[in-house]
Amino acid sequence: HPRSVHSAQTARRSGVPLASLAKPVLLSDEYGYVLAVVPAERRVDLARLGAQLHRRLELATEAEIDGLFRDCEPGALPALGQPWEIPTVYD
Repeated sequence: HPRSVHSAQTARRSGVPLASLAKPVLLSDEYGYVLAVVPAERRVDLARLGAQLHRRLELATEAEIDGLFRDCEPGALPALGQPWEIPTVYD
């Protein structure tokens, strides 16, 4: 798809309904990273996911994303974390 800034723009530019698009969200805490893949029209409930995983998760920074995924376009996140040994959860 053409370069985009957020998932709503990605959906529009790709001709895909927002409800049909999944988005990855990189989260972090003192134990490392977790990649959460959620419907693009939703937000990650950090408190709820953190409680389920017994972690205090927060959004990773752009610098962390770019540092971890150097083989991806800057700011881009893969939908699977396993190739980078990052646990991935899906909703």
